[in-house]
Parts: sequence; structure tokens; C-alpha cells
Amino acid sequence: MSSQTVTLEHQFNDQLKYRGVARHYNYTLDREYGNASPAADQITLSQIKRMRDEDGIFLQNELSGVFHTGQIKHETLIGTEYSKQHKDEIFWLGSKATTDLYDPVLPHWSQVDTSATPRVNTASKFENYAVYVQDLISLNEQLKLLAGIRYDHLSQYRHDKKNNSNIQRDDQPLSPRLGVVYQPTKNLSLYAAYNQSFQPLADSFVFYSNSADLKPTKTRNLEVGTKWDINDRLNMTLAVFEMTQSNIQNKITDSNPPLAMLAGEQSTQGVEVSLTGQLSEQLSLLAGYAYMDGKIEKSTIGLAGKQAALTPKNSANLWLKYQLDKNWFAAVGGRAESSRFSAPDNKNVLPGYAVFNAALGYQTAQYDVALNLNSLFDRDYFISGHGEGNDSNMMGDPLNAQLALRYRF
Repeated sequence: MSSQTVTLEHQFNDQLKYRGVARHYNYTLDREYGNASPAADQITLSQIKRMRDEDGIFLQNELSGVFHTGQIKHETLIGTEYSKQHKDEIFWLGSKATTDLYDPVLPHWSQVDTSATPRVNTASKFENYAVYVQDLISLNEQLKLLAGIRYDHLSQYRHDKKNNSNIQRDDQPLSPRLGVVYQPTKNLSLYAAYNQSFQPLADSFVFYSNSADLKPTKTRNLEVGTKWDINDRLNMTLAVFEMTQSNIQNKITDSNPPLAMLAGEQSTQGVEVSLTGQLSEQLSLLAGYAYMDGKIEKSTIGLAGKQAALTPKNSANLWLKYQLDKNWFAAVGGRAESSRFSAPDNKNVLPGYAVFNAALGYQTAQYDVALNLNSLFDRDYFISGHGEGNDSNMMGDPLNAQLALRYRF
């Protein structure tokens, strides 16, 4: 994978600011792996070959300004986005073998024959235009209101090379955002927020033959919380939230060609707490903890009551940064997650993990240079999974180093 990002910021005056981002990426995949399907005391292993080639761009432009209408202060943000992605996907099914679940005998397979007819062979294009506006309204020193809305025009097209057929879907969702902030004292803020968003079909549009009939997943989030400035340099936040997702797609078992259906609703309740700021003149802290309880509320394929996939009940992060002098700094920290299910059927568990990282950097007014060392103990762990199946679980990065340069002009 390769990616390039350019960010441009310009401050016209104290009231008006521009920010633009341009990003390009290219991703290729050539992988052969196995899929496991347990049943009673046996397990069926399937050989799979998957190739993918992706290329995409993302453009964003934002203009933020501050103005007054009488005694009321407005902090307004107006933005546009454009993204385009091409994705070619080829998927072969190879050999199969069934063995005892508790005393397995691993099969020995030769490579998948890529001259055979693939199960999936598609070329897809995704294009999205978006415009959004947001206004933070300060009625007085204690009370603020937030209102915003986003409009997307998403077009998804897929050409099935295997059957020489085409499918297309267009969606134009509106995503509102509302919030209120009340500040009873100078160092304490209370807030409530509601927002709605949607997730494109993504991989499902590539794989499912009935993708044109599947609506995007819709997410509604309700959150209440508080921010407490412990002192001038250290603050703490606490949030309680409930997130509901609908129109969740699930693959129909053993369908050929692959089909999916809208399985129902999923809800997640949780709490988040964070501590950020300076512990001393040289030492700064970024720490957080989250508890989440995700459950499938409605399902047409027998998943109601199951735990949500890829949702750890406990997760935490910690980052300590020490300023050695005016320019040099050193940092150390990490993140951890408890175990979670890899798929909605709750048959497979991804173990919990902890990863530790470190950094050394040099900062000036015009540029920053940082060397990051990630996964210091080089442990094997699963960072995520497919979310809809018990295969394709993703290993976390091994020990690696990254050199980053940021230049301001």
C-alpha cells in the first residue's frame, strides 16, 4: 500500500481560516488463505485465493469563520468533499477438506488454480460528492448550541466480468448533527449531542449480487458528557453514549452467487473517560478508557441477542511525552483491548492484546521530525477481523519504525 497526503492551511485574518486536504492511495492484495466452517464436532476447511487492486483520491475544502449577529456569536464551518475509488476484485475457491474439530488433521494443498473460473470477478467504482455546514452559536457565556447538516451523493457501480452484467446504486442521505453545551462554572462544561451518519456498502457491493437492493448502514448516536478543567494545564472528560445501527448486511449462507440481506439492528451502550494535559513543565499525558456493551437487537437470521462483532468491552490507551529541552522530546505509551467476537454468530473469539510504542522527536516553529517505534515487544496479536465472518482476521503490525516529517509554511 502507498499513500500521499497534502494539507494546506491559511489564516486570512482573525475571523476567517481555510483548510484543504488532498489524499491519494493505492492498495494491492494477493493472498491465499483458508476459511474454517465448524459444524458440531467437525470443521470444514476451504482454500481461498483473493486478489485486489484499488486506487482512490480524496479532496476536502473547509472555510471556518467567526461573526456576530447582535450579541450572539457564531463560529461557522462550511465544507465540501469529493472522493473517487476504483476497485478490481478476483476471488477463487480451491480445495475443501473436513476434519475432526478436536483432533484436526491439516490438509496439504497445492496452490489455487487461477486459470479456473473465479467465484467473483468484478470491477467497481465508487464516487461521492458531499457538502456540509455547521454553526456553533454562543447565546451567552454559559450556553451554546450546535447545529449542522451534511448532504452526500454516493454513486456505486459494479461490472461483473464473470456474467457480463452491471449493477448500480445511488444514495443521497442527509446527516444531521445537534448539540447543546452548558457551562455552569468557568472550568466545568456539560453537553448533550445527537448525530446521524451512514456507512457505504464498501466490500459488500463488490461481493453480493443483490448489492443494488441493499441500503447503506445507518448510525444514530446519542451522547451526554462533561469536561472538567482540573487546572489550567490538565482536563478530564466523561461521556456516556448509545449508538444504534440499522440496515446491517449479512451474507446468506451457501448462496451462489453470493447474496446478502438486511439483518436488523445493533445497539452499543458505553462510557468513555479521558485525561489530557501537562503533569509538569516537561511531562504531558494522554490517557483514556472505554467500556462498551454491544448487542444485536433485531435479526432475520437468528442473531438477535448475540454480542456485536469486533466490540471489546474494555479498551484503554496511554501516552506519556517528556520534553527533554526546547526542541527534543521522548515519548512512550500503548493501547490495550479485551477479547471480542470476530463475527455476529459469536463462534470465534479474538484474544485481548496490549501493544507498546515509543517515539523520539525534534520540533521547531517551522518543521517537526519524529521517529516512532511501534509494537516494541513484537508480539503476535489480532487487531481486527472481517466483522461478518470468522475468517480474514487481521494480525497486528510487527515491530516497525516510522520516520515522519512535518513542514509548515
